[in-house]
Amino acid sequence: MIQSKINLLVLDETEDLLLGYQFESVCLLDKTQNSKLYLGDIYGDPIFGLISEDGDWCLAGGSRCILWKEGIGAIEIEGPNLCWAVKVKQVSDMRVELLIDPWSENGAVWQLDIDTLKKEKIRDYRLDSEYTEDYDW
Repeated sequence: MIQSKINLLVLDETEDLLLGYQFESVCLLDKTQNSKLYLGDIYGDPIFGLISEDGDWCLAGGSRCILWKEGIGAIEIEGPNLCWAVKVKQVSDMRVELLIDPWSENGAVWQLDIDTLKKEKIRDYRLDSEYTEDYDW
């Protein structure tokens, strides 16, 4: 096992891959190749991470989003729409939905196409309660 795994906080993990971070630096560990790939930094630490079901892409986010695609590498998702994402879920092989800070005026659910990087607002989503980690979206 890769020794540096000890220093990483795990965002998501599969049998072959581990997506994690130390402070603001996001890394992807390939456990089969015993290698570590630096993906980039996310201000204030990443809030979530997701490795695709096939392991051919992963996404980490928080104040901004970083996408890694096999054969391409790390890509910063451009634009303000996906800033301050707090949760992610995979809805198809190449699509995810991102929940943008639901306690702000910009609270919304956005869909991101992993192939094309096309972003589409699905709906507004705002919580009128104090901060809690227990809510459905």
